[in-house]
Amino acid sequence: MIFLDFIALLIFLPFLASADTAYHVMDVCAAVPRPAYEKMTLSVEHTESDGSSMQEKFILYGKNADGQKSLALEEATASGNTGRRLLWLEKGASKTEATINEPSLKSPKKVSAFDMKKKIFSSEFTFNSFKNRSVEDDEHELLAEKEKITINSKSYRCWKIKSVPITKTVVDYSYRISWVEKETHLPVIVQFYSESKKNGTVLLRTFRVEELAKIRGETGAAYDVWTECSMKNEAT
Repeated sequence: MIFLDFIALLIFLPFLASADTAYHVMDVCAAVPRPAYEKMTLSVEHTESDGSSMQEKFILYGKNADGQKSLALEEATASGNTGRRLLWLEKGASKTEATINEPSLKSPKKVSAFDMKKKIFSSEFTFNSFKNRSVEDDEHELLAEKEKITINSKSYRCWKIKSVPITKTVVDYSYRISWVEKETHLPVIVQFYSESKKNGTVLLRTFRVEELAKIRGETGAAYDVWTECSMKNEAT
């Protein structure tokens, strides 16, 4: 019996090591220092069932200070801002306030907890896309420790990690797979999947960092930040 228990432990140990490594990577990823102020361009591509596609651009302004995360997301066109804007304030892990403003609205509309899974301005971004997820919100599994990917002729060495939300009612996907760059501990690709008995496994959308840069803040501290990102819907 002792011998059988030992064999079972040997079989289970690699899984425990994988889960521990994945959790550690995602924990460090969540704790990467952010500058007090940042600006990012977000590109969204929609592909319809007939093969046609449409692109939208957004400008994201962020502020990280005093334990709070606030941001303004503005839809942009060649002629300027369209007037559609999302304002977001996150106080710790439990309290989030969000309002949305469009020219068709007489006044800004507060986003309820029930709307967090909905898409913003019909884009591929949901309100939950901007919410900081705690590492404890997901179960993590290391799929590959030495994954090399190339984006815009730039190569990245990554961990490939699968994250399954423990509470699926707050998100619009079943699990996500992240490629976390080893030097910066920032994800450079995140793919979101749905699973169901009817449709099987379906890739919903892909988030990709088009440009990763090192910038210096007013204090002289250096930060690794996304300066340009894209989101593409994969399920037409």
